[in-house]
Amino acid sequence: MISTQDVKVSAVDETRTDSQQETIVEESAGDTDNEVSETTEIENEDAESGEDENAESVSDATKSQDTTDTESQNGLLKNSWRYQDGELITNPKFRSRSVPNANAWRKINGVYVNSVGEPIKGATKKGIDVSFYQGKIDWAKVKSDGIDFAIIQCGYGDNDSSQDDPQWKYNVSECERLGIPYGVYLYSYATTTTQAKSEAAHVLRLLNGHNPSYPVYLDMEEDRIKSLNPATKGQLAKTFCDTVSAAGYKVGIYANLDWWDKELTDSVFNNSSWSKWVAQYNTT
Repeated sequence: MISTQDVKVSAVDETRTDSQQETIVEESAGDTDNEVSETTEIENEDAESGEDENAESVSDATKSQDTTDTESQNGLLKNSWRYQDGELITNPKFRSRSVPNANAWRKINGVYVNSVGEPIKGATKKGIDVSFYQGKIDWAKVKSDGIDFAIIQCGYGDNDSSQDDPQWKYNVSECERLGIPYGVYLYSYATTTTQAKSEAAHVLRLLNGHNPSYPVYLDMEEDRIKSLNPATKGQLAKTFCDTVSAAGYKVGIYANLDWWDKELTDSVFNNSSWSKWVAQYNTT
């Protein structure tokens, strides 16, 4: 069982970049001494065109905020690293997992190395995190390069087809055609439980007819979510995960280690049935 307890990570850079090293931690439930029974390290590799050079492609105390939705979902302006006042940012300066970066992990002479040329140690599986930023990926080359799995962005925000990832259908169909195990993530803007339910419906609509072997992850690293108190963050995560889990899918939360330490502190995040995708960026 993938658990949220006793996370063990080796490195983190608090500035999230697309060259990050990702870790999905598979742990034994019940222990609290930071010992991890099994780990699956997600190494960064540029999936675009199957190239060897990689970009990160596969985790108030006084009162809970009111989570009643007082806004029209269709009237929400998208403000994040992707959008500002509803307009797509073509040269984003914010953090992104999937935009190519010079500091990404690379494969040199058949060996994966980090941004300073050190061989990657301890990784049991190599995966990529992909979105529309990679364009049309040559998945046959990805598979032949030894990639074990992919985590695919399906979309972001509310259940609106305009917020589906443009490459979702192609990416998921290619992984299924080639037998590449995959999971899914959605970037969240939700600040109310009504919006969290809409985001869950967004994922379920896109997953109709698909059966991912890895979990469905909610990426909560949005500034508007960061400003909420811990209990409200927990309510949003629980609403999303309960809805998706009830449909028969494994679920989890994505965040970098700094977020796990400082933002996702509500007890709900200790749910042992949720997978924890913990981002780490360097080896020190």
